[in-house]
Amino acid sequence: MGGSSSKTVVKQLSESITNICMSTVQTCESAATQDQSIEVNNTGFKLWGTYRLEQKTDIKSECFSDVQKQAELQNKLIQTIAQSTTATGVALISAFGSSSSSAETNLTNIVRSNVTMSNIQKSYNIIKQNQSAKFSNSGVIVFEQAELTQGSKIFAAAALQEIDKAGIFNTIETHIDQTSSADTSSPISLFGSLFSGLGSNLSTIFMFVIVIAIAILGGPYIMELFKSKGVDNTPPADVTATTADTVQ
Repeated sequence: MGGSSSKTVVKQLSESITNICMSTVQTCESAATQDQSIEVNNTGFKLWGTYRLEQKTDIKSECFSDVQKQAELQNKLIQTIAQSTTATGVALISAFGSSSSSAETNLTNIVRSNVTMSNIQKSYNIIKQNQSAKFSNSGVIVFEQAELTQGSKIFAAAALQEIDKAGIFNTIETHIDQTSSADTSSPISLFGSLFSGLGSNLSTIFMFVIVIAIAILGGPYIMELFKSKGVDNTPPADVTATTADTVQ
């Protein structure tokens, strides 16, 4: 199960995806008058909570068979995930592969295989028909206090369900948690943090090192310079010894 940091990232991502889904299918909405209620039960994580669904609009059936709409939605989802990062700079796309190309290919295959209009329509109809849906999810939290009043919001909820069922959110959470754990325990990362903190003062430190180097390495040269100018740097003779020699 993901930590608080990864859950925050997934929550923010789910909110972005919700907006994408709603904007994508808004042109597919049609008027609806039937009031319905829905209660979503899950396996311990609050996905949407309990709310009353006052359905003001519906999604036209032909929208679910619109290949262009499907491609538009999938491309936006892939792009959003691929361009998202955590607050510490961890790229979410890296959760899906060791290289950027393989990661994007894997993510694309997952989205195109699972987040389809056909699958979304099934979940959409279940939600709309006021049936209990069971979720095994990774802690996605959206619409906790809100009422779904538009078909586009129901569509977004159904899309999130399909994304979660495909394991995308869980994969991202696991990757963030593992990366965070590695960064905390790695000695290299500790040095990286140290130098990162010194970065802003690097020029000052560099000049300080140069001054010290000149002082150390330039000492003999300065002594020779004094000698060449006729400056006697020989320590004074011992006074006691000189006096004794005179007496003898």
